[in-house]
Amino acid sequence: MSPDSTTSDGPSGDDLASPTDRITSQAHEHERLLMRYIAGERDDELLSRLVELVDDDAELRDELRDELAIDRLLRQHGRLPLDPAPVMNAIVARRDRDSSLETLVMADIAATQARRAWWSAGTRRWFVAAAAALVLIAVSAAFSFIAPHQHRPVIEAGPFASLHYVHGVQWPADLAQPPVDGARIPPGALALVAGVVEVRFDNGVVLALEGPGQLDLWSRMQTHLRHGRLTTNVPPSAQGFTVQVDHMRVIDLGTEVGIDLATDGRAYVQVYSGAVEIALSDAAASPADTRVGAGEARSFDPLTGTVARAQFDAGRFVRAGPPRALTLAVSDLVGGGDGRGSATAEGLDATQGVLRSDDSIGGVGAARDFRPMPTLPFVDGVFIPGGPGAPTVVSSDGHAFTFPVAGGTSYDLIRRGGFIIRPPDGGGVTVPTRSPTVIAGVDHAAFGHHLIGMHANAGVTIDLHAIAKSYGREPVRFTSVVANTAPRSLAQALAAPPRDAAPAANPVTWTVLEPRTVTAVAGSTLTPRADGSVLAWPVQPTDTYTVSGTTALRRVSAIRLEVLADPALPSGGPGAAHNGNFILTHLRAAVITATARTELTLTGVVADFNQEKWHSTNMLLGDDAVGWAVVPETGRSHHAVFFCNPVDLPEGAQIEITLAQHNRRHLHHVIGCFRLALTEVSDPVQGQAVGAGSFIVLVDGKLRQRTVVPTADHAPARLDIVLTPQDRFLTLVSCDGGYGASYQWTTLGDPRIELVP
Repeated sequence: MSPDSTTSDGPSGDDLASPTDRITSQAHEHERLLMRYIAGERDDELLSRLVELVDDDAELRDELRDELAIDRLLRQHGRLPLDPAPVMNAIVARRDRDSSLETLVMADIAATQARRAWWSAGTRRWFVAAAAALVLIAVSAAFSFIAPHQHRPVIEAGPFASLHYVHGVQWPADLAQPPVDGARIPPGALALVAGVVEVRFDNGVVLALEGPGQLDLWSRMQTHLRHGRLTTNVPPSAQGFTVQVDHMRVIDLGTEVGIDLATDGRAYVQVYSGAVEIALSDAAASPADTRVGAGEARSFDPLTGTVARAQFDAGRFVRAGPPRALTLAVSDLVGGGDGRGSATAEGLDATQGVLRSDDSIGGVGAARDFRPMPTLPFVDGVFIPGGPGAPTVVSSDGHAFTFPVAGGTSYDLIRRGGFIIRPPDGGGVTVPTRSPTVIAGVDHAAFGHHLIGMHANAGVTIDLHAIAKSYGREPVRFTSVVANTAPRSLAQALAAPPRDAAPAANPVTWTVLEPRTVTAVAGSTLTPRADGSVLAWPVQPTDTYTVSGTTALRRVSAIRLEVLADPALPSGGPGAAHNGNFILTHLRAAVITATARTELTLTGVVADFNQEKWHSTNMLLGDDAVGWAVVPETGRSHHAVFFCNPVDLPEGAQIEITLAQHNRRHLHHVIGCFRLALTEVSDPVQGQAVGAGSFIVLVDGKLRQRTVVPTADHAPARLDIVLTPQDRFLTLVSCDGGYGASYQWTTLGDPRIELVP
């Protein structure tokens, strides 16, 4: 019977084996093309026509994406000897209500049939028939399911590998006897719910599988990653060891490699050492084969069947061998997950203390109470930060902190993937819209990145001890970038005076750094003055100034740089260029004692004026092609405040500050007159910095970092917090600084907690 046939003399065997034979002729063109694509066909004519249709039809793109996801889900569970009863029951249920196919069918099958023996020929027939029925129902059209061609496995008899480091691993609930450390394992499926297990092959190959994940062991030289994260360490004697990953094979050439296969079929491969070859299982892909070397990474897009270069991420995988460093995604934690991709909700409602997945809850006022969340594994609780009037409790242990000026309204959830803007709130949106995800040119919604939308005002506290206990590793560092992703249409509003900012209760005291020594690498003449300022004239191109001095302060949390107008300078300064401008590419600072030199970690900067495209935050990039400049506002004095992680100053310690001016296109754009000052005040701009709210990081209720949040088209502020085993609670807080929550579209890019054994 031909694929387009619609007639039959009776229910022949062909009719039963291929239900689409009777109905395909009634399908639309795109349905037939989708069916052929899912069935594994990859001829040029089909691909060309399908691409043409997909480009013009967003609904068709979604349909194709859904079909590919269903295809992969079914094949990932294809090892199971399917019982037709739950499949048929789920089909009936689907007819009665509009629910997720994955929820109704795959979850039921996975829960009741997990970890069975390799499927038999008889059960495979049930699998094919059930899969065909499910796909038919999922799209309410004529589709059959035919598994795409994959490399045929060679199943080796007898145990050829053993399990190690099984302590703390969570196995499937219906596994009768969880394996012990050193247990020999036969060919077949290995599934984890959580944790990391090491598989040692007899030929020296070592794998580390991270849960949730599933691995099929075929032989000493072949294995199949169904989903999850896997690292391989292959000795030269086992060169050619192959990992089948959905539509491609990763052929190890004696190396260490990490492989990440998402449930939607996207794959990521990165090589720590040596090299691998990626061979695509389908004839469609381009390029057909890819060699990946040490320090390189590739991603596979199942929709296009292509392999592309990707960013190498050293902390993405748990590597084989004794427990090593591990990275948790904080975005997954706020979704109720374990930090490794198990989140089930969109985010946290700081006003109620619950997990939610609503489109948007808009702006909500709430009491400043701490709301514990005992049902979540690693989130201690949430809260709305109060202002300077009274301390706000920030942990279940009663730690409290007095925040700078903050309005009483919280907007939307602390949401993974970015918050949802509800019309008519900001940006001119007319339907609920996901907030922008690009920070300084990097899309943190792209594969391999992650983000949190943390619209002011809101706070969340992470339980570091709970993380350490669960993973058997100590949290040692929290890192992220942070920016305000508000659209340009709000730029003027951001620059307006605070709407509800109270007068500063305690004026900030700045202590001028009296220069003891001043030097200029290129030979500019530096002359200290009685008021603590330094005149640089005459100057040399692209010079570097260094000022050293002592202070009576016992702690420093910020540095203020004043660039001063002076009649002795061209156009009145403050720069030495003909128009009075300058370009400061970066600032460095260090504390020097008789025995040590400690570099200060600069975490943010805010200036009273920024030339277009020459924003003060450029100075944090370490890029000599950009920097801070002030045209057209030359002939006037300006200042920039640099935030640093607070550092204690031993008695007699020297402060050394270096001003680098290395822009090679504008050689004479150096500073003509300047003055430096220090403060130990935790909030030196009193929440009133132009154009930004503040982001605050606490550890056990004590300030570790406070930074102004720059707009997203400038260099982001960097959060970098060193943690110790004694630290229990990490608290992240977004404050509007009195500008109103409407303007503070605070977004954290790639927020991570690093763990070590």
